[in-house]
Amino acid sequence: YEGGGFYIDNSTVVMDSVIVSDNYAGSYGGGLYLYNNSDVTITNSSVVNDTAYYYYGGGIYSTNTTLSLNNVQVDSNQAGQYGGGLYMGNDTLSAVNTTFNYNTSTNSSYGGGGIYFNDDNGSYVLDECYIQNNTAVLYGGGVYCDQGSPVFTNALITDNVLTGSSTKGGGVYTNNSNADPVFTNVTIANNTADNGGGYYRNSGDPTFINTIIWHNTPNSYNTSSGVTATYSDIEGGFTGTGNIDT
Repeated sequence: YEGGGFYIDNSTVVMDSVIVSDNYAGSYGGGLYLYNNSDVTITNSSVVNDTAYYYYGGGIYSTNTTLSLNNVQVDSNQAGQYGGGLYMGNDTLSAVNTTFNYNTSTNSSYGGGGIYFNDDNGSYVLDECYIQNNTAVLYGGGVYCDQGSPVFTNALITDNVLTGSSTKGGGVYTNNSNADPVFTNVTIANNTADNGGGYYRNSGDPTFINTIIWHNTPNSYNTSSGVTATYSDIEGGFTGTGNIDT
């Protein structure tokens, strides 16, 4: 019922040039279920077309784990609720040159088509990653940050879509007061929602540095409250040192 492809519990695992595909779990971790102080390194691999039918982590479900992804495709996976591509809870994540594309969260009350973060005790670092063409119904087509401070650098968050009604955060959605993502050299563009097509802040204190937020539908962000932005190009304008609107 958990871990359609791999169930990893309190283990150290290294995967290189591996294809994890077309697996099914009824609850968590369609491709991989990572748990209980595991240490997992995945390189030059793909996690694709996997399904967590009812709950979380279509491609990868991870909690209390150290996870390293380098040159990995986490694409075209599906979760019933949170984290079509990747679900993270109280983890240490390092993702480099990794894609989270064409993933889906299907339930009408949930979200996080590409990635879902669910614990502020974790450490999440993503560099040169692509979060594109993901779909969810209500919140966070690309990224849903419920809690935590994920750090994105040199990333693209584009072309993500919310398909329901009264939707929020086509590209990125932050939910709770301890949801404090940091975006540096990131482009958030061409995302679609009913509110905050690029970024929607329900709560939290996000930071944007040298970041582009542009051409999202119907608007690029819903509020400037609680947000820090510097040296960024934000459609509609944004108060902060060095910001432009061009």
